Formats: sequence, C-alpha cells, structure tokens
Amino acid sequence: MYQGLSKSVAPGSRVTTPDHLGRVLKRCLSLLLVWEQRLKDRDTLEGMSESRLRDIGVSRRQAMQEARKPFWQA
Repeated sequence: MYQGLSKSVAPGSRVTTPDHLGRVLKRCLSLLLVWEQRLKDRDTLEGMSESRLRDIGVSRRQAMQEARKPFWQA
C-alpha cells in the first residue's frame, strides 16, 4: 500500500513537489523564449541595410559582432 512521502527526509536531500516542478518548467520556458527572441533579433540586425543601421546608431561591424554571438550569450 502507498504511504506517501516519508516524514523523515535526509539532511541535504530534496523533495520535488508539483509546485517546484512547475516553477522549474516555467523558468525553462522563459529562458527558451529569451533565446528564441535573441535569434530573431540578431537575424534581423544582420539583414538590416546600412541606412537602417545608421538610423539606430549601429555600425555594420557592431551589427555583425552582435549577430555572430551564440543565442545563449547576452
């Protein structure tokens, strides 16, 4: 018969609850969305014309440096 979680938990061990798992999944999803947005933004920046880059105050060199960064790097 199932007795649930034991009342005594070893020091330093973790008990994963549905609430904790939900928070972890929410943080993971949030991070994936940030990474996706970086990819889109960098792709857009790479494809901008010289006049558009001038409008936003970014040189072609700066745009290429940003566009070449890995998505996980801010």
